[in-house]
Amino acid sequence: MPRQLGDILLEQQVVTRDELDAALAAQTSSDERIGKILVDLGYVSYQDVARALATQMDLSLFGPERINIHDDSWAKLPVDFCLEHALAPVERPDGSLTICMADPLDLAVLEQARQEIGVSAEPAVAAADDIRAALASRMGRQAALDALRRTMPVEGSVEVLQDAVSAAEPGETEEELLESVDRTISALLASALHGGADMVLGDPRANGVMFRLRTSNQMRDLLLLPSHVHGPLAGRIADLAGIESPFRTPGSGHFRVTHADQVVDVRVSMTPTVRGLRVMLRIVAAEERPPDLHAIGLSAKAQDLVYRALSEQGSAVLVAGILPAGRRQTLQSCLSILPLDSYNVVAIEEGATGRAIAGVAQIDPGADRERYSEAVRTGMLQDPDVLVVSQLRDQASAETALEAALDGRIVLAAVPAATTRGALEFLLDLGVDERLLAHAATLVLCHHM
Repeated sequence: MPRQLGDILLEQQVVTRDELDAALAAQTSSDERIGKILVDLGYVSYQDVARALATQMDLSLFGPERINIHDDSWAKLPVDFCLEHALAPVERPDGSLTICMADPLDLAVLEQARQEIGVSAEPAVAAADDIRAALASRMGRQAALDALRRTMPVEGSVEVLQDAVSAAEPGETEEELLESVDRTISALLASALHGGADMVLGDPRANGVMFRLRTSNQMRDLLLLPSHVHGPLAGRIADLAGIESPFRTPGSGHFRVTHADQVVDVRVSMTPTVRGLRVMLRIVAAEERPPDLHAIGLSAKAQDLVYRALSEQGSAVLVAGILPAGRRQTLQSCLSILPLDSYNVVAIEEGATGRAIAGVAQIDPGADRERYSEAVRTGMLQDPDVLVVSQLRDQASAETALEAALDGRIVLAAVPAATTRGALEFLLDLGVDERLLAHAATLVLCHHM
């Protein structure tokens, strides 16, 4: 009786006993083989499983450089069948034929392949990713993208919101290639969103570019693209994100997609490496729900003061704190009290791109001090009922915000100070008129996070 695959992986020191036990526990409620479960959990790679299978079944192991597709036999097999089951007819150096399989234990698939080919070829073992990349490398870019996309775990309706043009290779039109690339990007992001991933990573390898997902701080392989289709895919992502010359210099950008009525911001970072272009896609919610006051640890007494201050028109609540992130979160928590759907809310917030709050019009003034004051004045031109300023950083922006409160608006503004007294002193040091400050400021809230 052959040894168990898990025992072989233990002997090869690929997994620990705890990792194997966790995979065996997961297998009790799954029809999947232990090798695939270990891969999905991020404990091993497909290459690790292939080595162990070859040892278990005493079969030849084929690396990516040895998977030479036998054209006549491949022409007799459906492409999707080969991709789905990670199977390929391969010519050995001596001219004989073998069937490389990621799962040679699947005898039904092996027999079907033999019948299609018409030859009783013996099986060999290769990693699933290596087989699929070898198959895709024999297709044109458009056909390879479409075929690989169909083998991904999840299909989804992701709508890319921008247009771009990619260079076509002979035999394919720009429009057809662009449609194939967009469908592949959509499927990648749909798989990530369906699985709760917060990152998609395109990592160049010797045999192509491996796209991996990060879920709960665990990386797992999703799809291996051959190099000849990675170029147009990466170029399209760069176009969407507004990144110029990504294959020569590092760059970053972002674009938005919608999936199942969810709007997400995709933050893109591209870096050329010695093996090719590395692509990182971070997925964040494009619209956030502000946390309530209790969630950020505000006392009941302080919560009551905030409620009372924001229940009246013409009030300014100043939020003091040392850390910008803490001030921002406290401002958002104050917003959670207000019926945002009933108000015209404008927020002046540096670095707001990609971190939108539903019902709030956010203006990013950038880091320039003069532009900041101008942004606050621009926000007032929108005639807001509620004005949010992420930091009162100069006399002009502070006085504009405080005058807005005297004009009957609700103002939420942050001040970089460690105490409530320090906040008032900071504003006076900026040159803010003390009478304006006394009449407009309803509450100064200092909350350290």
